Amino acid sequence: MSLNQQCPTPQHLQAELENLNAILALGEKEETWDKMEKALIRFAGVTRGGGYKHLPLFTDGIGRKGCASKVAECVCPPFSASNLPVGS
Repeated sequence: MSLNQQCPTPQHLQAELENLNAILALGEKEETWDKMEKALIRFAGVTRGGGYKHLPLFTDGIGRKGCASKVAECVCPPFSASNLPVGS
């Protein structure tokens, strides 16, 4: 997988965001970890490849209205006292 995925237009970024959201919508389970990892690595490449240049779409697609919370859930499962080691 290339470290840079060219993202020359807002339409290309929109398609990449839709692909990322579709994978993240699968939910985190053992069967989807590989797909999620590849999708996140690909989107990092899209960002390096110019996706950040389409700033309004990028910020909405990731942050304000987008998939940032899904990415956070994928990378860091929700914190709860039930998953703390005993004695903490």
